Amino acid sequence: RSTDNGASWSGVNTGTNMGVYALAARPDGCIFAGTLSRQVFRSTDSGATWAPVSSGAANKIIYSLAVNSRGEVFAGTSFNGVVRSTDNGETWTQVNAGMGNATVRSLSIDSDDRIFAGTYEGVFRSDNDGLSWSQRTAGLTNTSVVSLVTKSGGYVFAGTYAGIFRSDNIAGSWNQINTGMIASRVYTLVSTLRGDLLAGTYDGAIFRSTDKGLSWTETTYRFAAAHVYALSVNRTGDAFAATDVGVFRSTDNGDSWREVSAGLTSKR
Repeated sequence: RSTDNGASWSGVNTGTNMGVYALAARPDGCIFAGTLSRQVFRSTDSGATWAPVSSGAANKIIYSLAVNSRGEVFAGTSFNGVVRSTDNGETWTQVNAGMGNATVRSLSIDSDDRIFAGTYEGVFRSDNDGLSWSQRTAGLTNTSVVSLVTKSGGYVFAGTYAGIFRSDNIAGSWNQINTGMIASRVYTLVSTLRGDLLAGTYDGAIFRSTDKGLSWTETTYRFAAAHVYALSVNRTGDAFAATDVGVFRSTDNGDSWREVSAGLTSKR
């Protein structure tokens, strides 16, 4: 955890020392961690302590987490679709009708609480809190969807092993939008406070689009011999990139990046 905008970090692993694939927070401050250990952990004290809350969570690797406007928590699993908790993580129920036992690598929820799930079989959408899902792959020439981000106006962006695709109609259909994108595998996507998009890639580069994905430009820093696994933007607009050589921060919308890994016992 960092309390100084990434300048320094301290371990907050009391109650768990598992590999963490996903983090999400409820509006009330409860934080959830999806782990390699096939468990969901919850913290109610800003990460100081953690406890497993995995009853009914299907005993699968948790790859992704998302929270809707009502505080319901959704977890994407390996080979078992999506599970949902409506009681702050106390219990979980499988909600994968129409999706089957897909591996869900990414989850995104738009302002109307529609849920989008990125899987190795493409994108699935649910309009009823996950009770049922419909596959939305028209136009996806690569169905390995590992990252998703939604924006107002019905836009949905999917990062795949063949670049980025955009839907203008709430995942009804997709078009590839790779102009200027010289990397192939896009691991992570995030929208900035300015409304731009940042894309982190397997090749260690971060690309930015200022025109809703129509064109992309590589930012001025390439993380040598690294992969960019996750991107996040805080309330003041600073962007953070998690790589396998440390954490980096940008205070200028991705124009430049500086390592902020002090205190991390592992940079991967």
